[in-house]
Amino acid sequence: LLKYLHAVGKVATGQLRPEEVQSGPMTAAAGVAVVRRTFPFHIAYELAEKLVGRAKGVGKNQASPCSTLDFHVLFDTTIIDSDHQLGSYKGFTQRPFRLEPAAEKQPPSDGASESQEAVTWQDTCHRVARFQGFRDTDNETDTVDPFPRTRAARIRKLLSDGKQEEATKHWEAAKKVVPIDTEIASGGSESLFDLLELADLLPDAYLQQVTGLTRPKDTSTTSNSGAHS
Repeated sequence: LLKYLHAVGKVATGQLRPEEVQSGPMTAAAGVAVVRRTFPFHIAYELAEKLVGRAKGVGKNQASPCSTLDFHVLFDTTIIDSDHQLGSYKGFTQRPFRLEPAAEKQPPSDGASESQEAVTWQDTCHRVARFQGFRDTDNETDTVDPFPRTRAARIRKLLSDGKQEEATKHWEAAKKVVPIDTEIASGGSESLFDLLELADLLPDAYLQQVTGLTRPKDTSTTSNSGAHS
């Protein structure tokens, strides 16, 4: 019955007759603001609302409307304007994410921009796992190493400071020194911004459940205590 509820409002206002109602998807948008425990709640709530709005804008512009997820980790508490916070990294993030299986990807609807062709959360989780060196235990040749955190943090800082050219140089230098997984490499230096934050936020057990990959036994467990919700 839920698939008919999207048109109930139009029937109630007379825009549609009951016999004209067709089934459609029920979708939801989620916005997650990750802040310190002592951060003012009303500002965090406003930030979360902005995230929901941004997520909805993407989900409704797909050829097949879908549920979406957006998040923000608040590092700099001196800037409390939510629009400024979210706009500061607009050029190097793939957020919001589509919450749908990769097999159900849909092309963007007419008029949707390239930035609205959002990637799926499942694909993102897979890249986060590869970023941390998770492997396919059924594939003996799968020997991906974790991406060096120091280099990734340096590149993210350069992106945050608007130094795109310098960030690209560090990225190209990193590729010559360490083997980079093809999924990570395809995203370019800009992909590190999301991957670094999610690597600290998502527990290993969750990544293993979503991706089916396994963290190498000789690799230390990532600490998830860097931010509090």
